[in-house]
Amino acid sequence: MHRDIACRNCLISVKSGVVKISDFGLSKQAEFYNIPPDERLPIKWQAPEVISTRVYTVKCDVFSYGILLWEIFNNGEMPYKGIDNKTVRQKISDPTFRPPTDATLPIVIYRVMKTCWRGNPVKRPSMAQVVRYLADAPPELFLPKSSQPSNQFLASRPSASAVQASCGKNAQGRRSKSCERYSAGTSTKSKERTGKSNRTVDNRRSHSNIAGTARQQKSSTIHRCSSKKSTRDARKSTRK
Repeated sequence: MHRDIACRNCLISVKSGVVKISDFGLSKQAEFYNIPPDERLPIKWQAPEVISTRVYTVKCDVFSYGILLWEIFNNGEMPYKGIDNKTVRQKISDPTFRPPTDATLPIVIYRVMKTCWRGNPVKRPSMAQVVRYLADAPPELFLPKSSQPSNQFLASRPSASAVQASCGKNAQGRRSKSCERYSAGTSTKSKERTGKSNRTVDNRRSHSNIAGTARQQKSSTIHRCSSKKSTRDARKSTRK
């Protein structure tokens, strides 16, 4: 147990960017530690049970890690700024009393903070779980919280192919009612589109036939007029 997890005790390499924890003066190699009454504590980084029982466990380091994350994403600002240690002692047992967060915080960091800050130490994750969660989190979770609702909504909407694929027969060879409703709706819409398409084609054919008939009638009229004129010319020629 480190017992003093905070930004002030983190060293970062300028070349590699590797971060290492320092200052092990308060660390203990044990499952728990009874803090002496006269030992001073960095109150604003301590878990609620440390304040109330003065017993330190590994899960207390997890709570402090949540405060460390808050420091990192708030440019090293002091947690509970403007609030004195006495007030923090009195209010820390309230699960809603935690450093404030805003919409610029990546959703994955927000979730880790909230789980690390749980009042019940049993419900906090282990550091190994935190590491796995951060390593496996998809890239979109590192976006600010403000951009998450629309992204999650779009991501949560299944594509038509995905829904159709999920409508396959189950182990008993039967389709679910929801899938049947989807298929029925899809079939109806498809028939409606097919009907509209057929009507459009028929209308086009009808217009084409009418236009063709009109052209034929016009051509026939011209031909008859031409024939009559030729006959009149022939008669005039005979009379002469």
